Amino acid sequence: MRSRPARDRRDKTARRRLRMLGTAAAALAPALIWIATVPILGHQLQVPVRDGQRPQEIGLIAVVLVAVIAAVAAWTVMAALERLTSKASPVWTIAAAVVLLVSLLPLAGSGIHAGTRVALGLMHIAVAAVVVPFLLGTSRKRSTNETGSSQVHHPSSLTGASAVSHDRAHPPESPAEMGCIGSVRRHRVPADRDR
Repeated sequence: MRSRPARDRRDKTARRRLRMLGTAAAALAPALIWIATVPILGHQLQVPVRDGQRPQEIGLIAVVLVAVIAAVAAWTVMAALERLTSKASPVWTIAAAVVLLVSLLPLAGSGIHAGTRVALGLMHIAVAAVVVPFLLGTSRKRSTNETGSSQVHHPSSLTGASAVSHDRAHPPESPAEMGCIGSVRRHRVPADRDR
């Protein structure tokens, strides 16, 4: 039987891989919309920069880059919230909805072609439609018991794995903190251990 720390590391590795997959999918979704809009339909995505200047064209590289940055930023915020609060998922979901709405506001401005407005709006929604389910589906639920130690409930608990009790300091999981795990921390096993 595998020890709890080993199972915990396996769960974190699986969650990290799923979130990496979600980041890749978030980059692919708007790229497909760009391909359908520009090469296939022949509509150039252009946005005005300043009065009297030539509109700026939006290329495929820019679309993919912005999507990856948005996905990694969302992942980093989720990882930080998972360390700070037991309500990481609802707090993150509200923040994600606000960010999506704010990102759509510039599309309501003047000087943008209707086709460009629709395509860019779909790209923003496509990234959110991929990132939100991936991050919520891999979210780690955290609660505090009476002794003051915090319990981390992994997605694998849905398949029967029990919650793992951690101390307050958790190994880094966000993309910005990857590779910085320094020391092995001692885990306390809950009293109601699986039999």
